Amino acid sequence: LGALITTIVGEFALALNWWSTKEVIFPFYHVQPMSYGGFLEGIFWIFKFTYRRGFMSYMLANAVFEFLLPFGINRWMSQLGIMELVNITPLKLMMINLADAVVLYGYQMWQDDVLVTSNEKKNQFSSNFQPAVAKPLPQKQDDNNSE
Repeated sequence: LGALITTIVGEFALALNWWSTKEVIFPFYHVQPMSYGGFLEGIFWIFKFTYRRGFMSYMLANAVFEFLLPFGINRWMSQLGIMELVNITPLKLMMINLADAVVLYGYQMWQDDVLVTSNEKKNQFSSNFQPAVAKPLPQKQDDNNSE
């Protein structure tokens, strides 16, 4: 979902001319260079270390990461001549990425069944339900067919 949201934000950025990319990643001519690299890796690492600790620790780690992205990495990339922000401020970019983090956290909670109420859990299969592969094979009843 992170890659999908990054792609959607990238399409909005292209249409609204939020940034200018001077060094391209073939075949992604208008994509911000770190969109499919460090940004997505950052999402994975933040989830790995903060997801089970609660929403506030997750958002604090994201706020630090999202602060470094527009105010540090983007400025550095601009100095190197790779890309620059045009019609968006670093603060707005940070807020968009934090909103993205909230959506990803909600999606992960949904995937982990945290949002399923206890009444809905009662209607699910019993804990004895097993897939066919895990069930034992039936015992052979008669050996008359072996002749």
